[in-house]
Amino acid sequence: MLTNEKLNQTAMEIILHAGNGRNKIHQALKLAISDTDASHKDSVQTLLKEAGEDINKAHRVQTQIMQDYIEQDVSPTILFSHAQDTLMTIIAEKNMAKYMMEINYKIGVK
Repeated sequence: MLTNEKLNQTAMEIILHAGNGRNKIHQALKLAISDTDASHKDSVQTLLKEAGEDINKAHRVQTQIMQDYIEQDVSPTILFSHAQDTLMTIIAEKNMAKYMMEINYKIGVK
């Protein structure tokens, strides 16, 4: 049974995985900024891939809880709304970082 306590625990799990993904995105961006000769391109791509895996974990948790939420009469919590907002924002950051890296390595690094 889905309770507010379970919803909040799940929200924290979403925030944790999404936050881990965000940290790896930031590491990748910092590494790319300092990568003047493209020698760290593989490391940057690995960090972005790992970030995507963390974000996917958060998304899977969110999807499962949303299915449970639809089937039961539970009011959303502020923390769960925050977790969804955090996940959505970090997904957008990941997408932008990916495009920025493509531009960086296509035209920015000689």
